[in-house]
Amino acid sequence: MEQILKSDRVYVKELTLEYVQDYLDMFSTTVQKILGVPSLWSEFEYVYTQINKQKEGKTFLYGIFELEKKCLIGSIEIRSKEHRGQ
Repeated sequence: MEQILKSDRVYVKELTLEYVQDYLDMFSTTVQKILGVPSLWSEFEYVYTQINKQKEGKTFLYGIFELEKKCLIGSIEIRSKEHRGQ
C-alpha cells in the first residue's frame, strides 16, 4: 500500500504481514507488561487477526516508518466504536 501520510521524518502506511516480525521485534517485555500482553505469541495472534480484519475493512492498522532508514518505528490502530479499551 502507498503512504497515506508523510512528514519530513516519518511516513504512515498500512501495516501488512511483511512487517509483522519488525513489529514484534519492537514489542519489548516492558511494553508487554504495560499493555498486559501475556506473551509475544499472543501479540502475534492479535496483529495477524487485525491485519485480516483490515483486509475486510473492519479496522485500520498502520505502521509508522522512519523516512530516512525506511524502518518501522511504531504503529497505530483505529478501531470501531464497539471496541472499547486501550
